[in-house]
Amino acid sequence: MSKTSYVLIAVAAVILLSLIVAPAGSISSNQCSFCHGSAYSQQLDILEGNSQNIIPSTIQVGQTLTVTIMLENINNAPTYSQLSGVTATLTAQNNHFSVNEPTYNIGSLSTGTAAATWQITGTSMGSDQLVITATGTNTHGNVILTDNYSPNPSITINGTASPTSTPLPTQAPADTPIPTVIPNITPNPTSNPTSTPLSTTNKPSNNPTAFPTATPNQTAKPSPTPIGTQTTNKKHQLELDSVMIYIHPPLAVAGYIFIFLFTAIILRKANSRKTTTILGVTAWLLTFLGLLTGMLWAQIAWGSYWSWDLKETLTLVLFLTLSVGQISYFEEKQNTTKWLLVLSCVLSVITALSSFVISGLHSFA
Repeated sequence: MSKTSYVLIAVAAVILLSLIVAPAGSISSNQCSFCHGSAYSQQLDILEGNSQNIIPSTIQVGQTLTVTIMLENINNAPTYSQLSGVTATLTAQNNHFSVNEPTYNIGSLSTGTAAATWQITGTSMGSDQLVITATGTNTHGNVILTDNYSPNPSITINGTASPTSTPLPTQAPADTPIPTVIPNITPNPTSNPTSTPLSTTNKPSNNPTAFPTATPNQTAKPSPTPIGTQTTNKKHQLELDSVMIYIHPPLAVAGYIFIFLFTAIILRKANSRKTTTILGVTAWLLTFLGLLTGMLWAQIAWGSYWSWDLKETLTLVLFLTLSVGQISYFEEKQNTTKWLLVLSCVLSVITALSSFVISGLHSFA
């Protein structure tokens, strides 16, 4: 086996092992180290996997369920250990559910844990992702700590909301006994026929004026729904504002292009092995850098460099398939190389389109 094959195996093994042992959750950075080194530390942590967490996996359209997440203020400082202005925000990745109050205000948080609770309601069918962000401030030095968490798997919203809407028509017949009381009143003032038409004419004149005044108030109520979408769009905007948007996507797209070029030359059986080798190594290197920069961007945006999101997993499978194809190329196993490179091309297309077809952390469309 050639030295290049050994290098490819070693790199692929290190990447795969680091992702397998990747932490299931995340934690904020220790910003106290900038001034105090290793003497003091403080971190804000969303406790993934805590027994008190309540994270539903399914919800029906129109149904309301509770989401509870535990937070922890971790520190070893004897003074200035309290966090102030601690908040936790829950948003929907694809707006298939709404949140009654997206931002839960905890306030001051001493060393220890606190719970953040929301009420979510299914609004449309589909698969969605819960995006949770927690922030807190240590007023000593005005240090802001932030942690992010997106529970996996995603929540599924089913479309069986008809039972919740059926009780509304049953209440309408309950209002019918009210008009029956009115004819009982009308026979009593029969002696004054002139007064009754006056009262009836006044009543309809007041009723139409009352209805339009109520409708504008109802039109103002849907205002909370844009707030939820604005917070979601703002969360996406923060991710897209990162400098990594100019690094990771170009590397990933360039990797896809060179995979197709390398495959085309292999299928055409070009005689220039040097050109083929350069294209193959370039394709593998760009795919590797695309995977690596994606992990760095995930750490910046979501607080965890790996979450086993669909696109992350597809990119990993693509990288491993391409690596094996490269090894078979250097070992001069032509048939195996062709099939693995064709599979790499198919995986490239699926990976590129996954953000627009299936919901997940990478669903920005």
